[in-house]
Formats: sequence, structure tokens, C-alpha cells
Amino acid sequence: MGSGAGTIGEADVITANFLFDFNGEVMTQALLVPNLAFGERVSFAMNRYMTSMKKELGFIPDINELKQVYFLKCKQHLGVEFYQGEFTDEEIHEMDIMEDRFNSDDWLFQVKKPKSEERLVKIHADRWIGLMNYSREERKIKVMTELGGNRVSFIKIESNINENGAIERLEKRLLNVELRSEVIRKIINDVRNIGNHDDWINAIMRVRTERQRITGYG
Repeated sequence: MGSGAGTIGEADVITANFLFDFNGEVMTQALLVPNLAFGERVSFAMNRYMTSMKKELGFIPDINELKQVYFLKCKQHLGVEFYQGEFTDEEIHEMDIMEDRFNSDDWLFQVKKPKSEERLVKIHADRWIGLMNYSREERKIKVMTELGGNRVSFIKIESNINENGAIERLEKRLLNVELRSEVIRKIINDVRNIGNHDDWINAIMRVRTERQRITGYG
């Protein structure tokens, strides 16, 4: 369930969104993902961290019954009287305009962004999955990371240069650590034969930098 509240004129508005059912595989197909591995990780995370009424209850409840329960709970906890209202003619007109817009070919078939080799997807709350590229001179690094807050819950690194299995050792050391440059530097210092340390730090930290660019927080 998602909820929201706000003030419009003299009215206090409360909204509720109930997710009756959810299919992570279908949602992933609607996303523009860079490759199959990234899509599979996103699908796995969606099914793991997102829930629905059907998943919690084992069945999809009747919508009218759900409305009644929500109505009574709001009345109980807010301590105010409720009455049945209706949309005004003006509100219905505005809704018709929005419905026509979102069902138009111009909206449904608008030009999409070109497919990118990088992607950052918010799964739920502070759960993110990113695929970031880094290159400098001959070194090319690709990092797929799943973050819970600032902590690494999954990481897969690819590079055109893998010195004696150092990447596999680095992946294991990075699991469950906080994604901060000083922490990453210490881990990389402990992993031998890893090449230029700054390259690896910049590559691994890119997912957090991109998240900060999008959201405004690190």
C-alpha cells in the first residue's frame, strides 16, 4: 500500500494506493534494460522486495470490501466524521481530458529514449539496482550493483583485464559493506594484483554518484 496527503484549497486530501497483484517478470519486460543479466536481477529484486494484497493474503480481496475497511480505519484513527461525496462536473471534465491524453497515440507511442548500456532502477524504498560503465585508457570496467540504502547486497564486476582472479576476490569482499570511497579504498588495498586503485574506486562508486544525481541524496 502507498499513501499520501496534501492540502488543496480548504480541503485536506488523503489518498491510498493498494497493489492487488504484481508480476515482476512482466514489469521488467516493460523496462528498457541494458542486458539480460540486469533484467533478471531487477525481476528477482522486484519479486523479493515488493509485495501485494495477493501475496500477503493469498487471494485478491473484493475492492468494495477493501474500501469499506479503509474508510472505517481512517475514521477510527483520524477521529473525524466522513460522508459520501461526488466529483463535480468540472472535476469530471478535467479527468476526461487527462484520460484522453494518456490514451492518445501521441502519448502511448511517443519517442523513447535510445537504449543505453547503463541503467539505474529504483526497486522499492531505498533499494536500487544499477549497471555502470567506467573506462580509462585501456581499462574498461562494468559494475552491476544492488544497494539497500548505502550497503552492497549484490555486486558483479566485469573487466577486460582480470589479474589472477582479483575481481572475484574483490566481489566477495564488497558484499554487505557500506558504499563509501574510503571503505572501498581500504578493501581494494587489501586485494592484491588489482591494478590502478582509483579506477576501481571510481567504477564501483558510480552507482551511488548516479543515484545522488537523480535523487539529490547520496
